[in-house]
Amino acid sequence: LVKVAGERDLILVWSQSLVAVGATLIPALIAVAFVKNRRIYLKQLLILFILPCMFYASMKLEQNIGNRFLAPMFFGSMLWLAYSEKVKALAVFVTSSVALTMSTLIPTVSDFLDSKDGNTYYIANELKKWEGKMLVTEAGKLAYYSNWFTEDSWGLNTPRYAHTLINSNEIAQGNYDLIVGHCTIALLNTKVPERTYLNRSWDNQCQALVSYIQAANYRVVLVPFLKVQPSQTSLRRLLGMRSNNRSYRRYDIYAISPTYKNSLALFNLLRRHGGITYPPSSKSLG
Repeated sequence: LVKVAGERDLILVWSQSLVAVGATLIPALIAVAFVKNRRIYLKQLLILFILPCMFYASMKLEQNIGNRFLAPMFFGSMLWLAYSEKVKALAVFVTSSVALTMSTLIPTVSDFLDSKDGNTYYIANELKKWEGKMLVTEAGKLAYYSNWFTEDSWGLNTPRYAHTLINSNEIAQGNYDLIVGHCTIALLNTKVPERTYLNRSWDNQCQALVSYIQAANYRVVLVPFLKVQPSQTSLRRLLGMRSNNRSYRRYDIYAISPTYKNSLALFNLLRRHGGITYPPSSKSLG
C-alpha cells in the first residue's frame, strides 16, 4: 500500500522508479547486439521481464538503496545469459550494468564498510533490558534487536499508517514511550503547528512527528548514526571513498516520553552513545 501511495508523476509510473528499472533493463537490451538469435532473445526478454518492469515502475522506490529491489532482475539476467552460454553478451551486460549503476555502487559499498560503526545495533541491545513501545520512521535494527513493541510511522510494517500520512491524534493514541525519526534536525528549531497533511511525503511525516513531540513535551536527544569517527581502512583510502560524509553528519531524533517509567535510564543510555540533549547546551556544542 505504502509503495503505491500518492499521485504518480509520469502518467501510470514514477519517473524515479522508471530510471531504476532502466538501469537493469537497458544493459539487457544492449546485450541483444551480441547474440545470434536476436528475435528469440528479445521475445524471451519480453516474456521474462515485462511484468517485473511494469510492477517496479508503478511502485515508489524511495528506499531502493543500492538498487536492491531490482536485484532479482539483475541476477536473473546474468543466470539466463550464463545458462544460454552467451559469454560475450553476459560480459557486455555486466559491464554496462556496472557503468549505469556506478552512482549508487560507490555509496552502497561505502555504507557497507561503515556499517560496522553503526550505533543502532548497540543501542537496541541495551534496550532489551526494558519493556517499551516505540514509533520509528525506519523499522530496522532498532526494532528487531530491542524486542520492543514497534510501529512504523511510514507504514511499511504498520498497515494503518500506509493509506494516509500519520497525524498527531494517531501518535497520541499510540502512547509511545520512544519516538525515533530520521528527520531534518532544523525542524526542532521552531514550533511546528499541528495539522493534518494531505500530501504523503517524508518531510510532512517528520513535521507531524516533531509537532507531536513538541506538544507532548517529549525529551529530545540527538543520537549519531555511527558510533565512532570514520575508520580509515586501507581499502577505503585505496578506493578514494574515505567515508560517507553524510552518514557521519547524520544525527537521528530520539524523543523520550515524559511518562515512560524508565525515561531517565533511557536518557542516560542515549547520552552514553554520543547523544546530545536538545536544545543543546554550550558545553555540548563545544
